[in-house]
Amino acid sequence: MENLEIVFNKALELVKRCREILKSVDFNNNVQVKEDGSLVTKYDLMIDKKLTEGLKKIYDIPVLSEEHKEEVKDTYFVIDPIDGTHNFSRGFE
Repeated sequence: MENLEIVFNKALELVKRCREILKSVDFNNNVQVKEDGSLVTKYDLMIDKKLTEGLKKIYDIPVLSEEHKEEVKDTYFVIDPIDGTHNFSRGFE
C-alpha cells in the first residue's frame, strides 16, 4: 500500500475540491426520500460520484458509501458525502 500519509493528503485535497459543488446550492425540488426513509439531495449524489471516482484514482480499492452499494472486502474507503443531509436540505449549516 502507498504511504498512508500520501493517500490521506490526496484524499483531503479531493474533499476540498468537492466544496466547489456546494457553491451553487439550490434546494428547489432537489430533495428525495430514499427507501430507508432518509433524505438525499442531488448534491449528495454529485459529491458521492466525485469522491468515489477520485478515491479510486488515488488508491484502487472499493468505496462504501451511504449513497451507493459496492461490494467491499478487507480494505476500503468509507464516505458519507454530506453528513446531516436533513439539516443541509433545509439550508442549515
